[in-house]
Amino acid sequence: MRIIIAIGKILLFLITTSYYYSFIELGNIFSFIGSNKVKNSANQRRKWAKAVAIILGMKVVVKGTPPKAPFFLVSNHLSYVDVWVFYSQLNCTFIAK
Repeated sequence: MRIIIAIGKILLFLITTSYYYSFIELGNIFSFIGSNKVKNSANQRRKWAKAVAIILGMKVVVKGTPPKAPFFLVSNHLSYVDVWVFYSQLNCTFIAK
């Protein structure tokens, strides 16, 4: 039973990722008519991260107010789950070392 649930979550993750990625690409394609590529991409990433958090059963609790741009956030994260948490709450871009 656990394997079926795991496979279901993986499939939902893949479907959700392809769905939101297609909207990011459509925003890039139609940017010539006046849509803002950066804003569209950030909004779609935030929606994607919130959807993934729901699929994985994560509960994100924010204490305080998130910082306003521009800011640098340095995180010594231990897993890839941090990506979804930060994307769901902040308008940010990840930079690898």
